[in-house]
Order: sequence, then structure tokens, then C-alpha cells
Amino acid sequence: PKILAFSPTATTYQVTSESSATPATEAGTTTAPAIAPVLLNWTIANPTEIQAIQDVGFAPDGSVKADPMTFEFADGLPNELSTSCVESAVSLQCENVPTNATQVGEYTFYLRVIAGRNGALETIAEQAPMVAITPLAPVISSFQVDGKNALEEPRQVLPLNPDLGEIEIL
Repeated sequence: PKILAFSPTATTYQVTSESSATPATEAGTTTAPAIAPVLLNWTIANPTEIQAIQDVGFAPDGSVKADPMTFEFADGLPNELSTSCVESAVSLQCENVPTNATQVGEYTFYLRVIAGRNGALETIAEQAPMVAITPLAPVISSFQVDGKNALEEPRQVLPLNPDLGEIEIL
């Protein structure tokens, strides 16, 4: 087998209180980040030789940040991949395969394909571009200056020298 393509669905994800995945953002757009967990896409040639596929996410320092997920192919396409993958005689194409990456941080994913050929095992690996999971942006629920709601009275002057008197803002 040969890994023809391997990439995350989006380059930026965001943590939310929900843990459902959403469609990826297109490169170059200004739409909101996808929702964690990180989703991966891959295409592998000659799928009949695949014994197992494993994805694992590493932090920039090289430590394992997303535990490995292993998919065994001993009995054909695993149930976990049946909704994400399409297998033909020449390729295995998988899209939006969820990972264990749900925490804020940067991840680099590796895809390992363990193949059996003539009784010998062979491992093929590929690295995806770095992915970031960002925290939720803070929401300002209230903002007051001297006890006054800043949204109701957005233009305020706070004198540094009270002897100068009040200045009116137009």
C-alpha cells in the first residue's frame, strides 16, 4: 500500500461544550473554526494488503497528545470506519475520521499503515500539517465603568485631574 493523501479536515478547530464535529473550514476563508475533535482524511492505494491503520497526535515537543487510535483490518473494513470510508479494489478513501484530540493545543498527526505482504509486515507512515485547537473566546456579559453600563453610555470621559472640570463629548 501507499499513502496517497493524508490531512486534517481543517487547520483550526475550537473547543466547545458540545463534542460533535462540524464540517471543515475551507482554506483561505474567514468562517468560524471547525468544532473539536480533529477530523482526518486519507487515501491509501492497494487496500487489500492493509492489516491495520493507526493515527496518533503529537504535541510540538514530541509527546503524545492524542492517544493512538488503531483500526484492525483482519476482517475487512472496521465498523468504526464504515461511515467515513469507501473501499474499492484500488484505494481506501476516508473522510472526517474523528480522533481523540479534543483538548486545546497544537497537534501533528501521523498515520501509520501496517501492511502484510508475503508473510512480512511493512509499516508506512505519513505526517499531516499541524492542527490547532483553540479555546472558546471569552464572552463579555457585562461591562461597567463607575457603575454605569458601558453599552448604554459608550462615550465616557474619566478626568485624570478633577480640577479641570468635565469635558463634554459630542
